[in-house]
Amino acid sequence: MTRTQSDRLLATVARDTVGLRSKQGWQQIGRALRTRSRMVSSAVHLEATIGLC
Repeated sequence: MTRTQSDRLLATVARDTVGLRSKQGWQQIGRALRTRSRMVSSAVHLEATIGLC
């Protein structure tokens, strides 16, 4: 599957959002979504790690 320029833009938005919201020692997942109306929304999921118990 070939990525379009629009797909690459979504990946960049997700990556930039993680960069803005990341915290040292936390796991993070960034996402970007394009709606049918062409709006782009982004978010980050942060999860703290405690280590081995």
